[in-house]
Amino acid sequence: MRRALVSLALTLVLASGCAMQRAEDAAVAKRQLVGLTKEQVFTCMGLPQRKGVVGDTEVWSYNSGNGRTDKTRSSTSLNDASLGSLSAAIGLGSEVSEKRYCVVQIVMKAERVQAVHYSGPTGGFLTDDEQCAFAVRNCLADAR
Repeated sequence: MRRALVSLALTLVLASGCAMQRAEDAAVAKRQLVGLTKEQVFTCMGLPQRKGVVGDTEVWSYNSGNGRTDKTRSSTSLNDASLGSLSAAIGLGSEVSEKRYCVVQIVMKAERVQAVHYSGPTGGFLTDDEQCAFAVRNCLADAR
């Protein structure tokens, strides 16, 4: 039993460490991608899922993520708190799922990246934007 708990704890630490690294990579990419040419973005990120043009501004959008879904259980709404705890303990109540993903928007003017924006449920409380790293990681590897 103790060995299983230690193994579980190590797995959780490693998984959260990876998520934290991805969140850091996404933050770095917001700075490092600025100034890249359209050709460089195409080379490291590929074809965008969507393109938009307004005046002299072009926006390329990429979907990013690893398919992570967070599940939380909420107990049934009972007046008696002890009954509510009991119902949650025996599996009554409802499960709520939230799929994590990111839409990466590369904003370009004069054929160069001006800004990088992220939207969507991009990560957890301590790992904001971690789902965005999947789309931009090749660009970081090229910049290093």
